Amino acid sequence: MGLIPLTTGLNFDFRHFRFDIGGESSQWWGPMGVAVIFGLAVATFLTLVVVPVVYDILDGLSERARQKFSSKFNGEFEESVLEESEMSTA
Repeated sequence: MGLIPLTTGLNFDFRHFRFDIGGESSQWWGPMGVAVIFGLAVATFLTLVVVPVVYDILDGLSERARQKFSSKFNGEFEESVLEESEMSTA
């Protein structure tokens, strides 16, 4: 909220104690204020929306992959462990 006067060109002249609109400093600081405002908006969107959505999607994919492959390889893994233990005892 503090950058809105900066980007709109609203300045306070401390020498004459009045507000100026469109002074020399607003030409310099205005574009930077716009970049900061949009940078903060994009960072907030990424943090609060994109990161949780991507995390949820990847968590769902890993859970599905775990369920799919654990049922496939679980039996084979147990058989190979039993065969190895029988070979080592014999």
